[in-house]
Amino acid sequence: MKKLTQHLQVRADPEAVFEELIKWQDAQWWPDIPMKFSRLSEKEAEGALYIQKVAAPFAPRWHTKLSCIDRAKKYIKREFLDGMFRGGYEEIFLEDKSSAIDVVYNFCYSIKNPLKKFLWRSIFKRLHIKNINLILHSLRSYLEVQK
Repeated sequence: MKKLTQHLQVRADPEAVFEELIKWQDAQWWPDIPMKFSRLSEKEAEGALYIQKVAAPFAPRWHTKLSCIDRAKKYIKREFLDGMFRGGYEEIFLEDKSSAIDVVYNFCYSIKNPLKKFLWRSIFKRLHIKNINLILHSLRSYLEVQK
């Protein structure tokens, strides 16, 4: 399994940061990106199901399950259920630094077949990294203005 890690420091209250991370795609700060998340469950809670889709012709889509929201540890995990991934998950957690909160995003994945691996390496990995950077920067801008 491979792992992509991205992080960004935010100068805001850790509780406020975590509450916004729980909202994720439903948050008012969510940027307009070509990755679309649709919650299939009624509430944002452990066990909630989603479909994620890249908004492009013939682009991948997959289902995820929100498997953990740990408020004490400021940790969220979503597991990939199908699509181009053979297992894997994404996790988001906070690390308290002396001057700011570090929002850490890990994307752990294994791609199913050679064609999908090629597409991931040539197109979708770069797009994924760009989208997560946009999400994290949008979160930071929103929270730091709220102070």
